[in-house]
Amino acid sequence: MAAAGHSIGNHTWNHPDIINLSPEELATEISRTSRLINELTGQDVQFFRPPYGSISEQISRSIMEKGLYPILWDLDTNDWDVTITEPIYERVVSRLKEQSIILMHDGGGPRESTVEALPKIIEYLKQEGYQFLTIPEYYQRIYPIDHES
Repeated sequence: MAAAGHSIGNHTWNHPDIINLSPEELATEISRTSRLINELTGQDVQFFRPPYGSISEQISRSIMEKGLYPILWDLDTNDWDVTITEPIYERVVSRLKEQSIILMHDGGGPRESTVEALPKIIEYLKQEGYQFLTIPEYYQRIYPIDHES
């Protein structure tokens, strides 16, 4: 994925609810994962997505002190929940906002519905004029960082 130019972020080592971790446990979850990503890709990790979207202001500051930007989403497809009868496509188009970050999963259970919905979602977004950005591109556009200073 890294060789193909994809952005790789940190999502912890064991996928815990980080709100329940001690500062030391959180540091281990993050550093162990970032270190392995760097060893495998040669890239330093810039972004961190907390499992379950579970984060506090204090944890967010701690993550930023480690040089990572916390990433959340505003549109959760809940594609992991196979008991929801509303099609994933409908969940996306009915809740979509300008500058949405859409959360979808590619593992952790049956993903047939996600795989089926994704081409339809992409086509809809293209027809509506949305742009697809990587998280680094998104954050540079939304929160420009002056790299000259």
